[in-house]
Amino acid sequence: MMQSEDADIAINARISALDQKAGSDYCNGRYDDCIDSLRVVYQFRRKILGPQHVDTLLNLNNLASALGRAGKLMEAEEAFREVLTSRMKVRGPKHAETFTTMNHLGVILKQLGQFEEADSLLFIALEGFFAGQGPKHICTAEVGQY
Repeated sequence: MMQSEDADIAINARISALDQKAGSDYCNGRYDDCIDSLRVVYQFRRKILGPQHVDTLLNLNNLASALGRAGKLMEAEEAFREVLTSRMKVRGPKHAETFTTMNHLGVILKQLGQFEEADSLLFIALEGFFAGQGPKHICTAEVGQY
């Protein structure tokens, strides 16, 4: 096996281990620990896969969620905005992942008191999930509660 393949395997193993740790930390309410792991993974993915790869965007979305849970709302808003802009380009404006990010950003904006923009995003997400998933889908119900 070549050295570069060994290095790739090692990097992938580190990313996987950090992802698992972040997931465990998030589920157990250890958001600061989760944030630390997700930041490292995000830097790896951004460098290796590029800033608009779907896995990089998923990682940044997860980081933004953890930031929001940890009360770091301004940083969460910035990350969700970056994800939303990129998902609009990569997935399109009517993709479920785009609507999910709109929902998350809308919730953060409500917490920041930016109600007009929050309501607009939440309404678009609700319409999108309703049209694409139907009225009884969990995503439609989740957005509808806000």
